[in-house]
Amino acid sequence: MGWFDILINLVYPSRCLLCSRVSGKGEVVCFSCKESFILGLKNSQDSIKAFNELIYLEELYALGLYQGDFRRLLHAYKYQGIRDLSDIFANLLAEGINSNINKGEWVKPQGLVPVPLHPRRLKERGFNQSELLAEKLSPFLEIPVCKALKRVKYTQTQTRLSRGERIINLEDAFKRKITLPGVRGASYLLIDDICTSGATLNEAARVLKEGSSVIIYAAVLAH
Repeated sequence: MGWFDILINLVYPSRCLLCSRVSGKGEVVCFSCKESFILGLKNSQDSIKAFNELIYLEELYALGLYQGDFRRLLHAYKYQGIRDLSDIFANLLAEGINSNINKGEWVKPQGLVPVPLHPRRLKERGFNQSELLAEKLSPFLEIPVCKALKRVKYTQTQTRLSRGERIINLEDAFKRKITLPGVRGASYLLIDDICTSGATLNEAARVLKEGSSVIIYAAVLAH
């Protein structure tokens, strides 16, 4: 660390996003809050099998519930551009995904497919949080990132829409950039940050499966 970095760290020390106390150099969440956050996640971890409408997905795995400190951190990641949080998220999400693979519940995916943003939304936000998450997950899982989808329709935010409105909003939103390679029974893993109704993931999976026999799983940070 150079003298300038030392000076900056002294004048503007890193502070925890959750408790605002000074954290370690470059740490966006302090050790105490991180431990508490991880414990809370373990108590709410869920593999969602109740979404009967997700007919194009084999299974959807979520790291935790979109509430409390997790919600605050996801908001900071997605809307405030705190990209360092992707390292924490990817590490934790990889544990759950690897567990499903190692227990034989999932066929090991051949690629990680991030849910794409429309170019206009990407320009507004500055980065694709799902793509960054997939890139961070890739070395943990030893699975390459496969950018197989593009978003061709600029959709209004889904936040205040009903499930039916979300489905209509997403019609023809995605196009497949490539045909997914793989023999019958091969699988791919969709990556996104938050799942509310599952409409986005279901539509993305539908497009990926067109003319293909691949299995599509999905993994998200929160639901």
